[in-house]
Amino acid sequence: MPYDNYLQLVAECKDNHYFDRWKGYNAARQSASPMELLLLGTLRYLGRGWTFDDLEESTAISGEVHCVFFHAFIDFGSDFLYNKHVITPSNYHNATTHMEEFTEAGLPGAVGSTDATHIVTEKVEYNI
Repeated sequence: MPYDNYLQLVAECKDNHYFDRWKGYNAARQSASPMELLLLGTLRYLGRGWTFDDLEESTAISGEVHCVFFHAFIDFGSDFLYNKHVITPSNYHNATTHMEEFTEAGLPGAVGSTDATHIVTEKVEYNI
């Protein structure tokens, strides 16, 4: 992820209510764990397969805190990021535009991909 995109994602997290518990202080009046490190940890967990224990060792923030942040990020992604970045083709023309890219890549008939995994769908009509 380019650094500018990371900074934008940090700002979006800081502005979202899902992450209120990491804005300010905890119950012991200590500063909350830095959201920047928690987000980096979540991205490592998702993109590199790190464990929460790995994240704890590399950031000195408990694995449990990373886990709670991760679940908040998944909710944030489902409710906010998905609607912002995912566009589902709603008509034949839009679908064929996306299908051209997949056809060039050797996947004729594909309309989309999730997590770089191509899903086979059987008995799908090609006349959307």
